[in-house]
Amino acid sequence: MIFNAVVFLIIFAYLSNHQQFKAFFAQFVKGKNIGKKIKDKYLIDLVKKKTGLNLDYIAVFDREKPMGMMPGLPSKPHMILTTSILKEFNKDEQEYVVLHEAGHCLLYHVIKALLIWLVLAISGIFLIYKMPINFIYL
Repeated sequence: MIFNAVVFLIIFAYLSNHQQFKAFFAQFVKGKNIGKKIKDKYLIDLVKKKTGLNLDYIAVFDREKPMGMMPGLPSKPHMILTTSILKEFNKDEQEYVVLHEAGHCLLYHVIKALLIWLVLAISGIFLIYKMPINFIYL
């Protein structure tokens, strides 16, 4: 039963956050540091002016797929962008992405997603223990 629960959690965690996992693990595979830090004064000041969030830097992942993330809480925000956003997007598009991601932080989407994930994970583990079926069916 423990094995089924652990395997279920690993599969569930990956499937529910596969884009984020891909971005983080791609940096390791390429032998790169996780998130080269840049201090783009324009974007950092824009976030401060429009949202009140204080970013120290923006972490940049070396990925061709455009993607942004905003882990953290409003008290300690962190922004992650991919290199394709900084290279291929014009200033207006970059502003949109940065402010969109800041909105996720301001609305506590990380906490809400974590709570929903926990409810679903606990429900899945409960079903594994209560039902005599393999975790694959869940």
